[in-house]
Amino acid sequence: LLRSPHASKILTSVAMSGRTTEEKSALRDAVDTGLEAVLFQMESDSGFTHEIGNGALGEVAGEVRRVTMLLLAIEADQLFSGQWPRLKSIRRRLDDVCHRRFARGYDGLVAALSAVPDPVGANGQTELEGAARDLRKLEIVARTLGGAARYDEMLQCAAETVRRATAAGALTAMREYRLIEILSGSEAAEALYNASPLRT
Repeated sequence: LLRSPHASKILTSVAMSGRTTEEKSALRDAVDTGLEAVLFQMESDSGFTHEIGNGALGEVAGEVRRVTMLLLAIEADQLFSGQWPRLKSIRRRLDDVCHRRFARGYDGLVAALSAVPDPVGANGQTELEGAARDLRKLEIVARTLGGAARYDEMLQCAAETVRRATAAGALTAMREYRLIEILSGSEAAEALYNASPLRT
């Protein structure tokens, strides 16, 4: 269920496909048992909170997406209505761990930008862009859980750090534009480009 959230619909069909009342009841019990195990795992510290909280920033977005899809599938299925009260708490846990993981990634990017005394080379730029891109991947899926303003604020602060690094000589104009494009979007990068002469 966690790896293939859409399987919940298949399980619903399976539970209703029994030929007799007894068979349907047995299938329903099996589905309920499986779902209970999944929800228990998500409620425990060893569940998705551990994987997302400690996983590589570039990989956690996919995990968040799968968990979110499963929660939505459960909420949309009357067969699982008895489990709905538990989903609110799970969603809060997911929102919290996403924000904490994003904040750690943000701190890492800001620290990297602030600690570069010399002009950033090609490899350094690739690493910075990768970190910025991973932040945006997580932000896109995590903001649907709530707290969008928190993500917007940190992304704006990260963009400001990019501008300060450029002013300090660590980034060329084109490398600044590229990072701003990833963090704030193409319109922000275009506005920055139009506001000042192109530097190399």
